[in-house]
Amino acid sequence: MGRIRGQIQGHRIRDICGFRRRTGAFGERFGFMDGIMDGVKDTILLVEDDADIMEVIDILLSREGFHVLKAENGGEAMEQMKQDPRLVILDIMLPDISGIDLCKTIRRDSTVPILFLTAKGSLHDKTEGFNAGADDYLVKPFFQEELLARVTALLRRYELYKGIGDSSEIA
Repeated sequence: MGRIRGQIQGHRIRDICGFRRRTGAFGERFGFMDGIMDGVKDTILLVEDDADIMEVIDILLSREGFHVLKAENGGEAMEQMKQDPRLVILDIMLPDISGIDLCKTIRRDSTVPILFLTAKGSLHDKTEGFNAGADDYLVKPFFQEELLARVTALLRRYELYKGIGDSSEIA
């Protein structure tokens, strides 16, 4: 865990937090979000017990126009689920419950996309995450561009699945 924290803190945290200011919005730079963020902002539930990582991801997503709900544990996450987020970003190693078990609990009542963002990167861990109901899996440390691209892709597919998106956005 110290390795991950060290890679996100220091100069890297400044890079992530200053990303829009230096390079423009992710969507403008890479064209991934054309039409996706127009109108109502999507709400994302971020479940992460590491305050530093939570802050970085919160800033990154907020700067892209997302409304971010935050939870440090499973109990808080289930309370925040009442706000009907459009996407859940979930760590596996939480203090009160395994993210795997939390994913299964969420899946009992919701089809919301779930992206595991975790330090656990073995094939077994990934397979267990997908079998629990995850839609995507990203290992820490991560590139902010990749996280944003995955978030955008998950939201686009979910909108199409729910019948509220435009199939021309798949390209």
